[in-house]
Amino acid sequence: MADKALFDDMRARFDNEIVRLTPREFVAAKLSERDARIARAGASRYLVEPNIKEGKGGLRDLNTLFWIAKYVYRVDDPEELVEAGLFTAKEFHLFRRCEKFLVAGALPVAFRDRDGRRSGSPSIASGRSPSGSAYVTHAGLSDVERFMKHYFLSPRRSAI
Repeated sequence: MADKALFDDMRARFDNEIVRLTPREFVAAKLSERDARIARAGASRYLVEPNIKEGKGGLRDLNTLFWIAKYVYRVDDPEELVEAGLFTAKEFHLFRRCEKFLVAGALPVAFRDRDGRRSGSPSIASGRSPSGSAYVTHAGLSDVERFMKHYFLSPRRSAI
C-alpha cells in the first residue's frame, strides 16, 4: 500500500508541476521528433520498401498520437480517447484496426530473402493479414503483393 500511495503522490505532483505547465512544449517536441523520424525513414507512405515501423503512417505515428493524448489529456487506456472526445467510436475502431494490422500483421514479417538472408524486402510467407490468415500467393497476386496492398490501405487511413 505504501508503494501505491507513493506512486499516486508522484503522479499528482508530475501532473501539477510538469504536465499542466508544458502541454504545448510536449506536443511540439513529439511532432518535431515525428518529422525528423519520417524524414529519415521516407516521407511517403508509398515507398517501394516502406518502413512499417518508423515511416509515415506506420506504427510510430499511432504511438505518437497516443503518447500526445496520454500527456495532454491524461488518458491511460486507448479506449479513453473516445471518452476524451479525441476520436469518435468509428475513428477509434479504425485506429485499433490499423494498429492491429501493423503489430500483428506487419511487424512479425521477417525481412529476409527466400534463402534466409536479411533483406530490405518483406518475406510474407509467415506474415498474417488483418483477418489473421497467412498471406499466400493466389488470384494473380504474390504473397508480398497482397501484403503491400493491405499495407498501403491501412496506414493511408490512419495517417496523422
